Order: sequence, then structure tokens, then C-alpha cells
Amino acid sequence: MMRSRPYRLLLGRLTPHWKLLALALCAMFVGVTTLAVLPLFIQQLLDGIFIKQDRALVQSTLIALLVLLAVRGIANYMSNHSVATVSSRLVADVRIELFDKLLTLPIDYYRQLNVGKEIESLISQIHEVAHGTIRNIAAGIHDGLVIVGLMLCLFFLNQEFSVLLLFIAPLIMLIAQMTRSQLSKLTQHHSAATQNLSRHVCQSITQYREIRLNGGQTQESQRLGKIAQSFDQEEMRRISLGSLSKLIAELMTALIIVAALYFITQQLFDHSLTIADAGALIAAISLLINPIRRSAELIKSLQHSQPDMESVWLFLDRVSEEDSATQYLKRIQGKLEFKQLRVQKDSAAKPILGPINLTIKPGETIVFTGYTDEEKNTLIDLILRMQQPSSGNLTLDDHSLNDIILNCLHSNIGIIMKDSRLLSDKIAGNIAYGKMRCAHELPITAAAQASHAMAFIREMPEGLQTPVGKDKFQLTQMQRYFIAIARNFLKNPPILILDEVLGLDTPDSGRLFSALDELTHQRTTLVFSRHIPTLKKIDRIVVLENGCITENLTHMRSSHHRQI
Repeated sequence: MMRSRPYRLLLGRLTPHWKLLALALCAMFVGVTTLAVLPLFIQQLLDGIFIKQDRALVQSTLIALLVLLAVRGIANYMSNHSVATVSSRLVADVRIELFDKLLTLPIDYYRQLNVGKEIESLISQIHEVAHGTIRNIAAGIHDGLVIVGLMLCLFFLNQEFSVLLLFIAPLIMLIAQMTRSQLSKLTQHHSAATQNLSRHVCQSITQYREIRLNGGQTQESQRLGKIAQSFDQEEMRRISLGSLSKLIAELMTALIIVAALYFITQQLFDHSLTIADAGALIAAISLLINPIRRSAELIKSLQHSQPDMESVWLFLDRVSEEDSATQYLKRIQGKLEFKQLRVQKDSAAKPILGPINLTIKPGETIVFTGYTDEEKNTLIDLILRMQQPSSGNLTLDDHSLNDIILNCLHSNIGIIMKDSRLLSDKIAGNIAYGKMRCAHELPITAAAQASHAMAFIREMPEGLQTPVGKDKFQLTQMQRYFIAIARNFLKNPPILILDEVLGLDTPDSGRLFSALDELTHQRTTLVFSRHIPTLKKIDRIVVLENGCITENLTHMRSSHHRQI
């Protein structure tokens, strides 16, 4: 059953591209007009042969006919190319909507998301919805105009006749098959480009904490849009080659028709045919066969693409995360208090956390250890307000976390993660990320020096402006840690979370600990580590076991390294 809503949503997104659509429609009308008057040219040709017996007229008519078919081929090329360009732009628009939606959804959605499979499926569906559906609709409009034009021509001719020129149809269908085969080869690169784009989108999702915390949703969407540009360029190359193949097919078809007509004229000169109007009528009926056949298959094609369309719109209809908090804290001291905090998936299950009662004073450095990955991630997400407790309360500076505006909360918390990755395409962009991207070079340089990152940045080809990433300059994991530390120096948050970044034993670990000692100075710091790190200042060690605090110890020797 056909439902109109998916198509209304699709067509509504075409409004910004109305000029290209108008160009496509005008070119389509020119192509259809040349096709509709083609039988009349044939009639004139046959009249010139049988009635006027004028070879010069026959030759000039054939030349005019060849020009007419060439104009039709060029018009169809312009129409196809314009429609393909519109659909490509529509793909880009809907993909940006996808990126924006993905980066603003509630955190619970990420936990349920099969990142690789579902994202790749969505990107493929967007491609099929835009290109496939727009192509089918354009083909339906074109065939409808062809049918109307040829029916008017038949009405004008008003003759009964037999099918004489149907042998041309198999040749045209063979050329169409060859064209489809060529297009199939050109689309083999599409799958690899889709996988590359999906990989970058998945990376953005897995880094949701750092992106959200630094206010980088808009920048991340723009970065993904830039990556998608290479995808679009490959797609446009495919479109151009496909349109060119169609143009060649049209010109070859024109040559076949002219050659066939020339052969028939020779038969007419031999008096094998005697009715001038017969050829025109046969041509009109022959031209009607394919449009009628395609029109009959159009509904089936649209129904086939409808599930993909509904999946895309259903995803884009998801409600983005909204912040109902109203309290903005001008100055945050960094006092955190957990009051009977409990997190439980359901009433029958064992609590993930809780009950937890803990007060962290401003400027304290607390080491959490003994936890499971689920307990650690849940606790971090509670502090970042990316998850809600089942019961109890968490306060910041004696204000409930739920009352503090989310942007205010995130702008005052920094995080360095164990699997810290690059978030931008240049070193400076990775330091001045998200809301800090307008920072001047001087504070960025100062942050890089404070983090000890400048030691290796100076050795890079373009310093802070060196492009980094998979296909560019490669950074080691340790270098990425220094970049993350520099980002937090620039952000200067009163609260800092270190997520298992201190269990390293490498030649650079001394510089890393030195940078972290400077970074954690006079900040409320929550260190999650399997081992007690060798930081200069550790105020307390909190042991989490089975979701509860089993030990809350004052750390007397901050340089002592031991395992809990």
C-alpha cells in the first residue's frame, strides 16, 4: 500500500533546489517534444519519397531528423544530469540531518545502537531513498509526458496500421542493457566510500562524551560533512559518467533509427512500401511501448523503496535530547556530593551502583579503584548528567545536577579518556575543539606548552597546523594523551575526570605524569584507575566493589605506588 507521507517529506526537501528541478523539467519537455514530433518527420520523409519523389528533400529531411534526435539526446542528458545532481544534493542535505540528529540524541540511544551495522544501513538507505525515488519519479514524469505527446501525435495522424518498425526496439533495449552494465561497474566504488563514511560517523558516536562535554556537536557535524564531500565527489563522477553513457546510448539509438529509416527508404524506392502514413504511425506506436511498460512498473518500484524511506524519516523524527534545567552557575567551586545515589536497570535486578554516599570537596583529588567497567562508566555518566539515577541525588556546589543548565555543567568539566582519539583534522583544531575553536593561537600555544605537547609538535611539518588522521600525519596514543591534556589546559575546567589514563609505563610516562600534576593542581579531580597512580597529590582513595563504596581512605603518601 502506497502512503503519501514519506513522499511529501521527500518532496518538501526538494524546495531549495527548485531551479535545478525547473531546468530538468524544461530539458525533459524539450526531449519529449522532439520525440512526439518524430513520427511527423517520418511522415514528411515518406511523403517526400512516395509523393514528391524528391531525393534532395529526403536527404535534407534525414539531416533534420538526425539533428532532431541529437537535440533530444542532449536534452535528455541535461535532464538526467540535473535530476541526478538534485538527488545528490538531497542526499547531502539528509545526511547532514542524520549527523545532527545522531549527535543530539539521548545517551541511552547510543547504548542500544549497533553502531557499525545500523549507521551503514542508514547511510545506504538515504542514498537509495534519494537517488532511487527521485529517479523513479523523474522517469514517471518523463514517460507520462511521452505518452501524452505520442497520443496527441496519433490522434493527429488518425490512421490504422501494422507494426513494421518493431525490430528497432530490441536493438534499443540491447543498448539500454549495455548502459546498465556499464553503470553497474561504476557503482562498485560506492560500497567502499559508504564504509569509510560510516567509520568516521561511528568514531564520532564512540567519542560522545568528549564531543558533548566540549560543545563540539556543530563542529563534528561539519567535520563529517567535509568527509562526506569526497564521497559526493566520487558520486558525482559516477553520475557524470552515467549521464555520458546515457548520452552515448541516445546518440547510438539515433544512428540506429536513422540507419533503419534509410534502409526502409531504399525499400520504398523499390516500391516495397506504398503508404506514406504507415511508417509514421508505426514509429509512434513503437515509441509508446517502452513508456507504457515502464509506467506499469513505476508503482512497484516506488513501493519497493517505501520501507527504506519510512526507516529514514522514522529515525529523523526521533526526539533530540532537551535540557529543561534553568539554573546557570557563574562560578563553580567543584564540590560534588552523592546522596543515597542508586542506579538500577529494573526493580528485580541487582543495582549497578548504590547506595553511594560520598562528598568530594573543591580541589580534592580522588582515586576510584576496584570497580567494574559498567560501574565506572555509569558513575562518569551520572556526573556528566548523561544518565539519571534510579534514586538519590547528585549535587554540584549544593545545587542538584538536574537543575543546572547542561551547557553550563559541561563547560565546567574536563575529561581525558583511555582511548583518547583525534577530534579534528589539525593539531590546533584538536586542542581548540568545539566551543573553544575560536581561540587565538597564543592561548593554544600556551596550552600545548603546559601539556608538554609542544615537544613533539615543533618537530611536525607545519607545527600546530599539521593535518593529522588516518591518511595524514599519524600520532601515537601517548601523543594523543598530550593533545587531550592541552585541550583541558585551554578549557580550564574546575572539575577534571581522568578515565584510566595513568596505568602506563612508557619512556614518556614521566612527562605525562608531570603534565597531569600541573593540570590537576587546584581542580576537583576524579581519577579512575586500576592501580594507585604516582601523582604528587592524592587526597583520598575510594574503593568501589559490587557498586558500593567499601573503603574511603585518606592517602598519606601520594608518591607511593600500590595495587588495590
